[in-house]
Formats: sequence, structure tokens, C-alpha cells
Amino acid sequence: MTTSINQFIRLSAKTSSWGDFGHDLALLKAYNENVLDVTFNATTKQFQLVKKSFFERVGEFFSSSAKQARLNRQQEYVKKTHAIFKTYPQKFTSKQVADFYTQGLHKWSIQTFNRSLISTKIQDILSKDLAYLRTSKSSWDSLSQEDREKEQLKEAKLQAELAISLGVKPKKNGKGVNGSIIYLDIHGKPIGIFKEEKAQKPWIKRVRRFYHSITPSFITDRFYLRTQSDLCRHEQTHAEIAASVADRFFSIDLIPLTRRITLENKPGSFMLWQHQMQEAKDFPFSKMPNREELYLFQKMVIYDYLFGNLDRHLENWLLKYSAMKKLQKIAMIDNGNAFPESLPTERILDSIGRRKMYQWKTHPWSRYAFDPRITTRLRMLTPEKINQYLNELRKQLPDQGAEFITTKRRDSLQLRASILRELGMKNKSTCSPKELGEAYSVSRIQAFKATLKQTPISPSPKALNLLHRRISS
Repeated sequence: MTTSINQFIRLSAKTSSWGDFGHDLALLKAYNENVLDVTFNATTKQFQLVKKSFFERVGEFFSSSAKQARLNRQQEYVKKTHAIFKTYPQKFTSKQVADFYTQGLHKWSIQTFNRSLISTKIQDILSKDLAYLRTSKSSWDSLSQEDREKEQLKEAKLQAELAISLGVKPKKNGKGVNGSIIYLDIHGKPIGIFKEEKAQKPWIKRVRRFYHSITPSFITDRFYLRTQSDLCRHEQTHAEIAASVADRFFSIDLIPLTRRITLENKPGSFMLWQHQMQEAKDFPFSKMPNREELYLFQKMVIYDYLFGNLDRHLENWLLKYSAMKKLQKIAMIDNGNAFPESLPTERILDSIGRRKMYQWKTHPWSRYAFDPRITTRLRMLTPEKINQYLNELRKQLPDQGAEFITTKRRDSLQLRASILRELGMKNKSTCSPKELGEAYSVSRIQAFKATLKQTPISPSPKALNLLHRRISS
């Protein structure tokens, strides 16, 4: 037996303003035709309710627990839907349509109904800001780089918020220990990684921080087992943003766009997701890279060194490669442990804090001498340029900038920039990333600087032969 639900049954293709709405309801029915109590009469172009018989209800009651749980969710959705549309016998407002999808679909699992089936018109009703961005996207090319980045982040945030309202929940990042969250769109595809500011710390970190606050520095420097967090002493979100700002400021083009936004009433850093890329540990690196591959690798090396990253290993830089397995792009992700306030020492007690620092120095490509294009970049890292970068960073972190850009952190950054600049002055030097990666402490940096000053300008015949083979390939 079927009965009409006021004007709900008149939502059809004939009423053009809500044609997509009727289409979506039909998809709901088609996706769950055995359990959803809504049908569409093609002759009258009306939606109708199907009342279940007593025997059907009894059969559902004695079905498996998993199936029953799904039926209960669906029945709850149907009741909410009927309650909404019985109230309005005439035209449906945008709010009523939004209530239908957000209050209803939120109760269903993604396996029960695929959110990507919702039509674009209904998506525009649910998020008017996202609809406006869709129409204005064609004009993004005329915007400045900064404004274009703002629009990209705004679009990603709106997509994540739309998905959340429809019941597509974000998921925890299975890797790392920083508590980052992966936000999804309505298709269930990742949009970006979010790190909340001032996230709850494990109790052991609190104890270490308390110990450090009450203990004189000369004791902690000699006897304290320092971790990455102890060396950095900042919110990881600040370092993530600092690396992304540096990417644009120094024209690096390796670090995904990351800025401070608020999601679900929580402020933090948000890094745009890098699609069609894989971790470096899964990439079959050739023994003899071509010149462009080596340039990408070395560009990552010098800026990772500039940032003083304590956590750069094969699982937190991503690669995109061609069908011929040639490296095309690198993405440096997870920069939360960059920009340390103090560099690790050579003490055994600092080995934990530096155990993943500059791990690219063990990579097979690290033995090749720096490309001339790299040395050109190094010469640009002047003290004035570093200070200009820090001023730009303050604009992106207006509230936390003064707290993050401490004197110690600035001096540490300038120290690393000085050795890179010195390396750039030796434009015919045979120095390689492997040697650079060993200069991780203050004493080693000073020793490496002295070595650079003593290095002869002319490279050895063996190095020349290696360089010739690399460029010709």
C-alpha cells in the first residue's frame, strides 16, 4: 500500500526548480531499494511511501545483528525525512533541503549511501560559499599567488566542512606520533592533513618539559636525554607553516601549501594533500640519476638543511615519477620538527633527538657533487634574505610569530644559512650532500666551514669524470 506525503510526492522532474532534489531521492531509493520506504511513480512523477507489512517487520527483527543495525539507521533516517517534509505542504526552502541531507544522511554510513551521488545543485544549496568558488574558479589565474593560495585553502576547508555535515568523518593519520588528522571530501578522497595547535601531549613529554623548566641549562645540556621536541620547543603547526612560507619565499616548489586555519572549531595547520605521489622508501632509485632528478634531490637537501629538520627520512618525502620510472616531483611533508631552537650535540644523550636528522645523507644519490644551479641558490641565502623571510613569516603567524621567531631560532637559522652560503661560494667544489649532512652540530658546522676554506678550487679527476657522466646522462 502506498500513500502520498503532501507536496513531498510532487517533487519531480516536472517541478524544474527541485528536479535535482527528486533525482537525489531516487538515487537514495535505488541504492537501498530493499529497505528504504520511498518509491518513485514514473507515471505520476510522484514520490510515495511504501508501508511495510507486519510479516516484513517481523522478518527484519529476526535478521542478523549487523543487518538489523543498518536497518535501524535507515529507519531513523526515513523518520527524520518524513517529519521534515510533512511540515511543509508547499515549497521547500534551502534550509529544509539542507536539513534533509545533513540531519538525515549524517546517520547513515558511507557504505549505506555514497555521498558522491549527491548532485552538484544540491551541493551548492548545502554550501553556498563552495558554489560561489566553483563559479569563480575560472578567474583564479588572474589572481596573485598569495590570493590564489587563499582561494585554494578556502575551497579545501569548505569541501571538508561539507563532507563532515554529510557524515563523512575525518580519519586519524596512521603514521607518525603527532596526532595529525586527514580530512576527506564527499567522495572519501583526502583533501589535506590537519595538525591541531596545542594538542594534548603524552604525560611523559609533560614530565620532560617540567624537568627542563626547573633544571639549570648547564645540567640539561650535559646530562639530559633530549628528544626532537626538546630541541624544537615549539608547536609543530608553526614549523609546518614556516616551511610552507619558505617554499614560496625562496621559490623552492617542493613543500605543499600549508597555512593556519580553523576546522571544527579547532585552530591548526592544514597541508593540502598531494595526490598520485608515493613515499620515497617505495621508489626504485636508479644508481645513475639524470641531471634533473639529481637537481630535485639536491634542492630538497639544501632547504631541508636550512630548516634544520630533525625528522627527514624516507617516509616523509613523497615522489611523483613518469612511466619510465624517472623522478618528476618531490614533496617535502611533515615539517613539524624543523626549525629547532638549538642544534643537537655529538653527545650520546642527543642521539635520540638527531637519529632521523638529514637521513638523505645515506641515500645513494648523496655522493654526487652539487649541481651548479644549486650553488647559485646557495649564494642567495644572505643574512638580509633570511631576515626578510622571517618578516614574511611574522605576517602568516601574527599572533604566534613573536613566540616562534625567538633569538635562538633565528641565530640557529642564520648559522645553517652561513654554511650553505659558504658552500655556494665554492661553485666548483666537489662537496656532496653526504658531507653536508654530517655537519649537524655547531662544532661540526665550524669544522666543515674550515674544510670548505681549505678545499682546492679545482675538483679531482675522479670527481670531474663522475660529473661529466652525470650531466651527459
